[in-house]
Amino acid sequence: PERAERELALQQAVAVPILAKKSWAAPEADQAYIRARELCEEIGDTSQLLVAMSGERGLRTARAEHRAAVAVAEQCFDLAQRLQDPMQVMIGHYELAVTFLFVGEFSDSLAHVEQVVALYDLQLHRSLAFSHGQDPAVVSLSMGVYDLWFLGYPDRALKKSQEALALAKELDHPFTLLFPPEFTARLHRWRREVEAVQELAEVVLRYWTEHGMEMAEACGTMHSAWVLSERGQPAEGSAQFELGLAAWQATGVAFHLPEFLAVWAEMHGKAGDPEKGLSIVEEALALAHNSGERYYEAELYRLRGQLLLMPDVGDEHGAEASFCQAIELARRRNAKMCELRATTSLCHLWLTQGRGDKYREAHEMLAGVYDWFTEGFDTRDLQEAEAVLDALA
Repeated sequence: PERAERELALQQAVAVPILAKKSWAAPEADQAYIRARELCEEIGDTSQLLVAMSGERGLRTARAEHRAAVAVAEQCFDLAQRLQDPMQVMIGHYELAVTFLFVGEFSDSLAHVEQVVALYDLQLHRSLAFSHGQDPAVVSLSMGVYDLWFLGYPDRALKKSQEALALAKELDHPFTLLFPPEFTARLHRWRREVEAVQELAEVVLRYWTEHGMEMAEACGTMHSAWVLSERGQPAEGSAQFELGLAAWQATGVAFHLPEFLAVWAEMHGKAGDPEKGLSIVEEALALAHNSGERYYEAELYRLRGQLLLMPDVGDEHGAEASFCQAIELARRRNAKMCELRATTSLCHLWLTQGRGDKYREAHEMLAGVYDWFTEGFDTRDLQEAEAVLDALA
């Protein structure tokens, strides 16, 4: 038993630097967590079992095995509830916050994020960043950025990202520090704020330079590529983005790929190659369907509609069908931001077609979504929706 306890400590200790240096999907980390779980069951150590199961869940998430990840997260939550220890209960909420986001259950994910924040105490839980590889509160706050954006709260999402960054700076844990600027860069990309993305891309790339984190190199490269595209060089941006995407996949991870492929597809459209963009969108949709990673699915259908409208394709009927599918998916997940964007695209199509018979329906449909919003009126999405409403009035 003593030998098993010592090996358990070593297996869990070695997994953490592997996660940071290589990726969450590294085979060596997988082996360490599997062995740690075996040892926990052998010696009956339920408190350490949660750490091992949490590591296993992280690996399944990174490999885009989201249905399996949800199952492990639910096991973690049940175990934490039985242990009745506040710290373990917080870890249980953290596991569900992450996994529910990836399957597109934004409201459920956010509810667990708030539970993590409520139970977290910096002084008591500072060591978790070392035992789990990253701080659960910082990561949960970063997940909350996603949840709030898709649920239609862009200003609250920005505030959440600032809270994550402030907490990460207090912890001063390098791998944890990577999360807030990386996720905040994505938020600013959705908001189409180029300068902010550029600044954060440089911060992320510094983690590659200073700590050799391979995932930081991949993310920073993709953010910089998007900036290049938005500044009028979509072909160059697309080529650079492909390098970042290859670096991401070289680490062995597969999560977030539908979102990243969507960004790349949009670049191809801007570079005058919508057919290539459509091919990438179909690849992303297939990945989302097979893996269960559904959080970006509505956006993929909206993007497909936009690409179908471009010169050399000109499929207005197909575009309309794609926009309607995006709206349906967004409503199913209560993703108000996706619903607004897709509805704006559909109504703008009817407007450019001169479909006078559709103007009243379009105005009522778009106003119904737009009037729901209580914040974010300075974002491009709400401004574009307002412009379409004015044109339809």
